[in-house]
Amino acid sequence: KLCCDAVKSLFLNEGKHGGEATVEAVELVSDLVKSHDCQLHPDCVE
Repeated sequence: KLCCDAVKSLFLNEGKHGGEATVEAVELVSDLVKSHDCQLHPDCVE
């Protein structure tokens, strides 16, 4: 739950960092999902 909230906050607050953190977060999450062949909790995919 905490991880989902952290990812969501990057998208909700992207204006505060010009979207740079959002792009980096998406790339990191994508790499992690691919490397571990895992499924994201639906709350994270909103």
